[in-house]
Amino acid sequence: MSFRPENVFVGLDADGRARFAMSAAVALAVRFGAPCRPLHAIALPRFTAHGDVPAVEAALRERARQTLGLCYADDPAQRAAAAACSIETGHPAQCLADAAGPYDLICIGPHAARGRIDFGSTTRALLAESGTPIWTQPHAPRPIRSILAPVDLGPGSARILDAAAVVASRFGATVRAAYWFAPPDILRANRSGEADGPMMARVWDQEESSFRRLVGDVDWRGVEHSDTFVEGLAEEAILAAEKDHDLIVMGSHGRTGLWRFVLGNVAYVVLRSANVPALVLPTPEEKA
Repeated sequence: MSFRPENVFVGLDADGRARFAMSAAVALAVRFGAPCRPLHAIALPRFTAHGDVPAVEAALRERARQTLGLCYADDPAQRAAAAACSIETGHPAQCLADAAGPYDLICIGPHAARGRIDFGSTTRALLAESGTPIWTQPHAPRPIRSILAPVDLGPGSARILDAAAVVASRFGATVRAAYWFAPPDILRANRSGEADGPMMARVWDQEESSFRRLVGDVDWRGVEHSDTFVEGLAEEAILAAEKDHDLIVMGSHGRTGLWRFVLGNVAYVVLRSANVPALVLPTPEEKA
């Protein structure tokens, strides 16, 4: 099924750190004709007596709603979304994971101090456990004109390119599909570290042919696209290429075993360091 979120969820905090994510969520909801569903999680005091829970929870909800109204008062669209925010009791990641389904989208923003995507408990838990696509927004939304879609030929690669094509069609953007081939250590036969020629050539041809077939099988929906197949480490190459793109579309996991290409690790490195938004799609982890 092609990427088309039925709902766009965004986790709101009480100090305005989610403004970037809120802006992205509102814009994405408009682009995809989906409802924007802000959600804020509150935690009951640790030792609240059972009989006091309803009153304490009601007071916390009212205080949270007032605070959210002040935090997001500057922008009319954000103010309206905050007014309709669902306030739930529990851990933020669990509340978002419970609310969002596999055909929805969750938007998250940066850490206030670091200015990068917060890899604290909420984001880490969502990336590890949620089956919902996640959009990370490290800065105020900007026009999306060029999309980078790195793949590793794992079972989720077709979905990544399809999603990139869908998003590009909504934003009028171009797509660059990319596969950075990291030769397995078994092909590095001599002490200098240079790859064994004949075997390397065969594997290279096989990987390149598979990549070209993958790109050729995508329904690009009229989107202008290009492809890149070169040797390199994905995380380094993606971060080096991000300056030429406005969005990265990638998977949460990838190929393991012989290929030592764990896209879960790549996704982690990229999201921690990238300065552009990323759409991360849950993809199955392929075992060798």
